[in-house]
Amino acid sequence: MTKTVIALLTAGALVASCGRNEPDYEDVADRALDGAGLQAAEADYDANAKVIHVTGTVTSEADRQRAGDVVSAAV
Repeated sequence: MTKTVIALLTAGALVASCGRNEPDYEDVADRALDGAGLQAAEADYDANAKVIHVTGTVTSEADRQRAGDVVSAAV
């Protein structure tokens, strides 16, 4: 059975300043997911809402939760 990963993570608290120096949250989150062996999960950053959407399909509820935890810790 597979579980679909759908998580919303607020990056607003991490954005200390607006402008050109803002980190690439999507890239940071995607690299963290890949490093954790969760290549099936993908992060999309909504700059207007300052939210990271994590989507994809994983094999277990534990991996779904871990994807959210990995992204939260990375950003």
